[in-house]
Amino acid sequence: MKKINLIISLCFLLTTLSSCSSFLPSSGPARVSIEGADKSSNQAIQVIEVNSSLTQNILNNQKKKLFSEIFKENKTKDYNIKPGDVLEVNIWEADPPLLFNSSYNPLTAGGVGSNKTTLPEQIVNSEGFISIPFAGKISTTNKNISQIEEEILQTLKSKANQPQVLVRLIKNLTSQITVVSETNSALIPLSPKGEKILDVIAAVGGIKSSANKVTVQLNREDIVQSISLEQIIKDSKQNIKLEPGDVLTIFYQPNSFTVLGATIKNDEVSFEGQGINLVQALARIGGINDNRGDVKGLFIFRFEDPEILDAKYKTKILTPDGKAAIIYQVDMSDPATFFVSQNFQIKNKDVLYVSNSPATELQKFLNIVLSITTPIFNLDRLGIIDVKN
Repeated sequence: MKKINLIISLCFLLTTLSSCSSFLPSSGPARVSIEGADKSSNQAIQVIEVNSSLTQNILNNQKKKLFSEIFKENKTKDYNIKPGDVLEVNIWEADPPLLFNSSYNPLTAGGVGSNKTTLPEQIVNSEGFISIPFAGKISTTNKNISQIEEEILQTLKSKANQPQVLVRLIKNLTSQITVVSETNSALIPLSPKGEKILDVIAAVGGIKSSANKVTVQLNREDIVQSISLEQIIKDSKQNIKLEPGDVLTIFYQPNSFTVLGATIKNDEVSFEGQGINLVQALARIGGINDNRGDVKGLFIFRFEDPEILDAKYKTKILTPDGKAAIIYQVDMSDPATFFVSQNFQIKNKDVLYVSNSPATELQKFLNIVLSITTPIFNLDRLGIIDVKN
């Protein structure tokens, strides 16, 4: 009888101690602890069950806008000359030249010909003018090469002998873009052709990493947007023309999520720039450990943009960068969840956690009971102690 009382006393003691979450060894909190996190933390953390409507709402809000949607192409095909550009002006006159060819000798000239004069390089001044002999100041403001040629020609028609004018852009010092990459950084002048993103990436030496792990960020005025290089390569619409003043940044960005708890492997897992869904993430870590894992206790810890949350999940407590602490709960015991999980996208720096099943906790508890009672009974059997007394 005393032996039974001893066992009961030990079990009662361990049961009391087991109410403390720190008593049993574990890789993290139990499912019930996480489910109550929003109540115990005064709404600082939101626990949200993942379902089809939530997943669709997240997809709609997190869908990255494409370059073709944000950066509208400039319909003006011709390049307008700006202050600081350097021009070369060539002028032809028919024989006999009246203005520009001082070496013309009427005694030796035979037949009808033409004489070319190349003026010194003309730098467009801060007011947008260049100076042409006998034509004076020529405005280049909001004009392309052809318009400047026409203006010079019309000014010289009444002074020169059948003049012809050709203007060429020698140095483009104002219509440039800034490129920053891991291989090279440079100022790239834009030509009238209109360079596109892939043209510029090739011009600076390409990339060293795989395209699916490289992100391209474009800054234009007050707009900043980024997409993966692989998407630009696959979709020609995203290979947009660049404009003067653009800043193009090409950087290696291996996204990753961290896996903890009752999974086959605890690790930091890298994934491609275009993203992966929850099913793919589970497959990469070998899935949930069926000896330990709670299929109702799969959680994704994330700092989320509060704008995607429904009103009932709004929280006033945000991180310094304006994010809300969210725990998404996924019930993998429901077959329909596998369809929903294919649309639930994993984000960079997510933490996937699988809690231990209640049966695992019970087994741990029983193992502790046995580890204490078994030595006592062995000592009693050997006669070292007498539990009866």
